[in-house]
Amino acid sequence: MKKQSSLDWYLLGTGSWFFSHGLQNVMFAWLVTMVLLESPRMVGIAQMSLLLPATLFMLVGGSVADMFGAKKVALVAQIMAIVPPVILSLTIAVGAVSFSSMIYYAVGIGVIQAFVTPARDGLLNVVASGNIQRTVFKVTLIQFTVQLFGFGIAGMADTLGAVIILLTQAFVIGIGAFGISQIRIVSNRTGHTSKRNIGELGVFVIDGFRTVWKSSPMRAVVMQNVAMGVCFMGTYIVTIP
Repeated sequence: MKKQSSLDWYLLGTGSWFFSHGLQNVMFAWLVTMVLLESPRMVGIAQMSLLLPATLFMLVGGSVADMFGAKKVALVAQIMAIVPPVILSLTIAVGAVSFSSMIYYAVGIGVIQAFVTPARDGLLNVVASGNIQRTVFKVTLIQFTVQLFGFGIAGMADTLGAVIILLTQAFVIGIGAFGISQIRIVSNRTGHTSKRNIGELGVFVIDGFRTVWKSSPMRAVVMQNVAMGVCFMGTYIVTIP
């Protein structure tokens, strides 16, 4: 029962993040293109600011999760993710929204995502109880379903207002942080990580890069993702908005 409960809490934490991600995808593009009326070039810079930090710091985030525990890092990072949408909502409320404020938001949430994603994904084996494929199916279903709801709610920004949407995003992220805090860790591989020096972080990052590069399957996945980002995602998230 405890394992099932942990899986439920994990799904809540994951679902909250992707629900807020759905809100963000629509709101961010809407604010940059429709509210600020920026050019395609500036839209591209804004979207790059949103995605680049997660790419650059993903290995760092994964190494930190290995050192200090996936649950702890995921929880702290998800709590920190409440701050950017709250600050942006206050900026909009006082009429001070600008392209610079959107860049600050993008970089902030992008860096946080670099720590949330590997830590949360690292908890998957803990809550799966050996049923990896079934658990992955549930998580994937939750991700796509809640994102659709996020898209739908963010689409009502003209009616509800950007402030309400952003505060909803922050509230949902907070619910997810509570869910992560309830996950029970039966056995923790990183039980002795408190004795490790933070100075070892660079070694962990380099080892992670070498591990990926030496593995043909992992290297192929990375190259596939890079190709998709260059040939598809850039056009999708800039040209269509």
